[in-house]
Formats: sequence, C-alpha cells, structure tokens
Amino acid sequence: MDFIGKYIVSSIFVGFGVFLLFIIHAPSRKKNYNVVSAKIMKSDKYTSTNTRQGHGMKYGVTLEYEYLLDGKKHINNTIFKNADSFVSSDPTWASQFAKEYPEGKGISVFVNKDNPSDAYILEKSPGTLFFTFLAMLAVVGGVLIWYFN
Repeated sequence: MDFIGKYIVSSIFVGFGVFLLFIIHAPSRKKNYNVVSAKIMKSDKYTSTNTRQGHGMKYGVTLEYEYLLDGKKHINNTIFKNADSFVSSDPTWASQFAKEYPEGKGISVFVNKDNPSDAYILEKSPGTLFFTFLAMLAVVGGVLIWYFN
C-alpha cells in the first residue's frame, strides 16, 4: 500500500474509533438532572419478530414508573439515558431485567431539572461495552495498518 493509501485507511479507522468513543462516553447529562425516588408501576417482558430484516426473535422489557416532583406526579418509561428501549436476542436478559425491576419496586431515577417529564433510570445501556470494544479495535487497527504497511 502506498503512503497516501496507508494514511487514508489508517485515518478512517482511527477517526471512526475516536468518534465512537466520543459518542459512547460523552459527558454525562447528570449535571442537569436530580435523583428522585420513583415506583415501578408496570414491568412487562415482550417478544417480537423482525421478519423484514430476517432476524429471529427479540426480547425486551418495558417499564413504567411514577415519581413526584414539586408536588406533581409524573409518569415515564425511559430506561436508559442513551436509548429509549433495549432489545436482545437473549431471552434470559429480558427475564433477568424484569426480575430486577418488578412492579411496586422503589427505584431512583434521574429527572431533568428544566423538564420534569424527561427522566431515565440507567446511565448506560448493555451495548455500551461492545461499542467501546469496537471503537478501541478500530483505533488499534488504524495504528497497526499505519505501522506495518
């Protein structure tokens, strides 16, 4: 591979990896959020099939929780800060998640100070570790392409 080709390919890999790392680990929204006590009102497992894309069964959990802020009751269903929902091809994941968050359980939620209807339960979704690994692999791959070609 010539110098310019090596430079372009390695720059694409490193750039993609750095971009992914920035997106995944961007500064937290917690600065604008208060931690508030809430109660889970609904916890349901569900299955779906995605025949259009040819993927088999998907398993997920929907939660609905209620919290009081400034004397007003709010209801929300956002689980992860960076994703409204999460589905998996692993049925045990959904079962375990539903067991951890049963109806009636008291939890803490992050609630936006400026918009009390904006809330979430968990900071990172389960896919974060995978995408962090993918980003690091891209950065290392770009460096190795540069070094060994």
